[in-house]
Amino acid sequence: MSPELLDPERFGASDDRPTKQSDCYAFGMVVYEVRIIVTVPTLGNVGLTHDQVLCGKPPYWEITNAGAVIHAITEGDRPKRPEAAETLGFTKELWRVVQQCWLVDTGLRPDVKTISSHLNHATWSWERRLLV
Repeated sequence: MSPELLDPERFGASDDRPTKQSDCYAFGMVVYEVRIIVTVPTLGNVGLTHDQVLCGKPPYWEITNAGAVIHAITEGDRPKRPEAAETLGFTKELWRVVQQCWLVDTGLRPDVKTISSHLNHATWSWERRLLV
């Protein structure tokens, strides 16, 4: 959950109901832990399936206490970029988008069109690497 849902008063939210901005924050967390299966067309109509893990672990996996996770989120701690991120397809561009989704200032988080545009470009770059 986003910081403003965990502590609405502290982060200037009127209540703890989800918003488009809190959904953006959550989306960034989903991208962080997602597992992608891509089928790349090859000759003879046989596709090459590639199973790719960007991180493979839930955000804050190293913290075992739920209260400590809430504290980390409200204090501005965010997941670190996965090791070997570039080789996993987690490009610098994609990481920047994910970090923008996690901004404390909800007004600075990207909207759906911006996220979609970045993801389309990031996915295209990633698929192109698979074909090489």
